[in-house]
Amino acid sequence: MSYERLPTFFVLGAAKSGTTSLYYYIKQHPQIYLSPVKETHFFDNDENYSLGIDAYIEYFFKGAERFPARGDATPTYFHLPDKVAPRLAQLYSNQKPRFILIFRDPVARAWSHYLHNIRIQHEIESFEDALRLEEERLEKGELKWIGYYLEGLYAQQLKKWLTYFNRDQFFFLLNEDLRNDPHTTFQQLFDFIGVEDTFQPNTTNIMNPASQPRSLFLSRLIKRNSLFKTVLKSVIPLPQRKQISDYLISKNLRRYDSPPKISEMTDAKLRHRYAADILELAEIINRDLSAWLPKDNLRVS
Repeated sequence: MSYERLPTFFVLGAAKSGTTSLYYYIKQHPQIYLSPVKETHFFDNDENYSLGIDAYIEYFFKGAERFPARGDATPTYFHLPDKVAPRLAQLYSNQKPRFILIFRDPVARAWSHYLHNIRIQHEIESFEDALRLEEERLEKGELKWIGYYLEGLYAQQLKKWLTYFNRDQFFFLLNEDLRNDPHTTFQQLFDFIGVEDTFQPNTTNIMNPASQPRSLFLSRLIKRNSLFKTVLKSVIPLPQRKQISDYLISKNLRRYDSPPKISEMTDAKLRHRYAADILELAEIINRDLSAWLPKDNLRVS
């Protein structure tokens, strides 16, 4: 195994939390190698994992040995700690990988996640019904990537990661840090990774903004299994398939003129449901998260 090409850090975070922006900002640093495919899905996908670590390194980190810092930015690793964390702990038994973990207001994240699934025709329920049916649908395995509420229970997930890795191996930041104080944020982040911390990336471009498909047909073709995709899978290696898919998705999207808003009642209900987890997360990461809490003491049933 070529340890000098293994990732030295991983970018984690729930879906729609800002990991895409973070990936492109970090990628600008000349001392950092990030896999050309943002989300490798190696450690959370059994089929990919079965290919072996050597295949992972060859696919995603070829030529990375000359970089002092190397990263894999697959956000879904975070909400699958029972599968991913032990695999990483076994691989890095004699090393200390670092983890960059970005958090977003869980209610805003859940709503953004839902809108994403609506626009790619992955969701047909109202947001309220989707929340009500979430656990049942996940248990049945009818749909993937519909953990609107569950993926926002950050403290619950983080505690599992902390049973495998030390807290000093984690760098925590909030989505708003990228907007409010990018200079300090990246100085601290690059120092944590172990590269020159005076470098400042260009953060003027908004990555992965709220958008909708230009063509619903193309969106369905890209996202759903088909004979065409099965044939491509047999002849095109994983990294190239992912690059083609990401390119087609990006070209098929256009930004919302005015994104839909979550209802005030649903917003309030969700904040009350998340309150205990938010308070626990604030204590673990030592950040003020009061802006995420319910705005009043009204009990919403």
